[in-house]
Amino acid sequence: MCKLVNTFRNMFTKKKSEQPEEPKHPDGWDEPVIIYNTEEPLVKDDSDEPLPIWDPTSHAWMLDFEALEFPVDTIETEVRDHVIYVSESERKDFVRRFQLGVGITMDGAQGPTTNRYINDYKSKDILPKWWDGELTTTRSFAGNRPWRINEDGLVESDIKFDISKARPTAQIVIVNFKKYVKEYSEQLQKLIYATIVTESSGVIDAERYEPHIDDSSYGLMQILHGTAKHLGYKGEPEGLLDPEENIYWGQKLIERKSINTKYDPIFVAASYNAGGVYPSGNNAWGMRCYGPHLDKFATNYNAVVTVLKG
Repeated sequence: MCKLVNTFRNMFTKKKSEQPEEPKHPDGWDEPVIIYNTEEPLVKDDSDEPLPIWDPTSHAWMLDFEALEFPVDTIETEVRDHVIYVSESERKDFVRRFQLGVGITMDGAQGPTTNRYINDYKSKDILPKWWDGELTTTRSFAGNRPWRINEDGLVESDIKFDISKARPTAQIVIVNFKKYVKEYSEQLQKLIYATIVTESSGVIDAERYEPHIDDSSYGLMQILHGTAKHLGYKGEPEGLLDPEENIYWGQKLIERKSINTKYDPIFVAASYNAGGVYPSGNNAWGMRCYGPHLDKFATNYNAVVTVLKG
């Protein structure tokens, strides 16, 4: 097959002793390079070779394992939850393969021209199917408080979710900002609304100075200006008070961390609040957060789900 296939075949048939002890997980603001076992029909180009598909939500190139022509059971430490982390040079191979398939310059750079074509081929179903199924299983973090997600929100937890106070705010937030949120996947919509209710209660011009980092959190989703800049925001801090702008960059942050959170509400809340999912003995969830943030987010998430269900 093409050079890309040989590259990946060689990568995953190394002797165990040659494998790194741990996969290189995405950290900070590096964009990960990922292959999904998508279980979706492959898009093919004129040469009948599989065309990688860019998933904008998980910031990943998706390609079925079978298209790489090596057995899944040969993949060892590089795999975590059907995700394979590869190097920057190998990411460029994905981009070149896509560029070849759509007939543009094969420079490996994901610039404006390539992105225009990506928008025509990107995944329509934002969440990979296996994430969707995983959300419904009972889980916990390091053996702490368990929870599960169903059509009613977070269930099977030892916390009583009294949504009576949160529901009116959730209703207002959904009515006021639906026009900016409706373009995202169903699960991402719930997370955006719950984040807005939790972070700002829907106050558009909310602003909070963070003296320990000399930055401020802005707007509906209380995103730091520095964080937005890392994600690609080019404007002034005050520009993040615009609802549409704020929601766009807030959901970008949720997307960027989705490889670890998998869009689970509790993991999303912990990651958004504390910068990642870290162990802590200060709450029943066993995850680091500031104050009762996870309890508050869980309640607001259920309020949002209830309002959306009507």
